[in-house]
Amino acid sequence: MSKFYSSNLLLHEIFGLLFLVLGCSQSVGPKPAIPSSGGTGGGDRYFETVKKAFETNCSSCHGAPFQGAGGAPLSIYVYEAAKKMLGRGVAGDANELMYYIRNQIPHLGGDRCAGDADASPCSEVRNWWAQEFQVPSEASPLPPIGRLALIDIDGSVQGWAMDLSVTSQSNPIVVKFYVDAPKETGLLVGEARADGKYPGLSFPGDHGFRFRIPDIVRSGKPRKLFLYGVDANDQTVVELTSSPKTFTLFAPSEEGRRFYTNSVLPTLNQCSRCHEGSGMYGYESAFLYYLNIPSPAMGGSPTNNLLYGKASGTFSHTGGNLCGGNRDRSPCAEIVQWWNIEFR
Repeated sequence: MSKFYSSNLLLHEIFGLLFLVLGCSQSVGPKPAIPSSGGTGGGDRYFETVKKAFETNCSSCHGAPFQGAGGAPLSIYVYEAAKKMLGRGVAGDANELMYYIRNQIPHLGGDRCAGDADASPCSEVRNWWAQEFQVPSEASPLPPIGRLALIDIDGSVQGWAMDLSVTSQSNPIVVKFYVDAPKETGLLVGEARADGKYPGLSFPGDHGFRFRIPDIVRSGKPRKLFLYGVDANDQTVVELTSSPKTFTLFAPSEEGRRFYTNSVLPTLNQCSRCHEGSGMYGYESAFLYYLNIPSPAMGGSPTNNLLYGKASGTFSHTGGNLCGGNRDRSPCAEIVQWWNIEFR
């Protein structure tokens, strides 16, 4: 069953969390035109010092062969993209880009400055901020930031969100969830306060959120989930990193519940010798974590699901083969019938 510190969540963090932010490359093409900036020479400083510092300190992850799926993107080599992150803050040491570099927001590469604010690349980024934003008001106020980390098999959505100007636990921001389209036209299916535990964030307070996708949008067809953080001060709504994500979920049915209670559950009584107190006998638990793994969208079938696999001995099972090698024998026969009721 999914938990807030689940292994699924940690794995998703390892392979996705901050690769969305810092990108280094060994080949990034020609130097782009430098647009005007708040200060003078900010673009020149970026290409002359900051980009080189990133290449030196980040290329082990943010460069070939890591380009592409599952690896670090190349956005810090893009002047405008890096400047946008730099501008979300109030000082050279207090901006979104620096928070990632110093691992205050979780970063697989850790603190690239090793606790020394004067080390590279922190010193180059701090000096770049001063060059770009000679007048502090020219930097953008910090909007909500965060990440949609994963949508689990049970339809629970996990991630984190925060307003860096209001980090206290007493004032968490709200995350809103829309299905099928962005907030302008999508279906609002709920909201959650980002006030839960979340691994790796080194800011005051708790900023994790968890939300269950409602059954009404568990249609068995691919759909998209869009997440937005609501600014704690001016209610500005900002889409979170990794949004949208596509999900395909199935909702339990009343017919399936009746069949499970009347026909499947009695056949599982023989399992109580090993599974007593395991929680597997409740309808929702049996549906989500046994019959639905893998889900039909991932290749599940009447005979390819965890419940059937355990009962038939196809999957490793201390209790052995309960069906005697015959799918028409109980409890395999009832499991096949139940799968067909729920998913066809």
